[in-house]
Amino acid sequence: MKSRKILLALLFVIAFPLSASSAAENDTIALSIIGSGGHDGTPHKFPDLPIYVEQDGHVLTFGYDCVGCKLSLTDDEDNLVVSLFIDSTGIVVLPESLYGLYELRLIKDNYMYSAFILL
Repeated sequence: MKSRKILLALLFVIAFPLSASSAAENDTIALSIIGSGGHDGTPHKFPDLPIYVEQDGHVLTFGYDCVGCKLSLTDDEDNLVVSLFIDSTGIVVLPESLYGLYELRLIKDNYMYSAFILL
């Protein structure tokens, strides 16, 4: 019985890092709206759905409705790390030198969307 517990503990220790790294390698990210750019005092109707982004390591794939949108990436100290516009392919390749947790922000149609990503 004791050897079975040890074996299960070893399997857990081995499997946990593999599942955590595979989730960071290929994942779907939901960017939620956090604000609008309108400052004229009129009420704004927020879009109903989040924007979904596919992440495969350092490659982000956006839908074609995000082409031309501004994308920024900030670190845990709110330092701007990446700032760009999404091109016609919808594919953004982030620098391989980045690792850890970052906040991804997207500006689309006067709305700002945000999500955290693990690189």
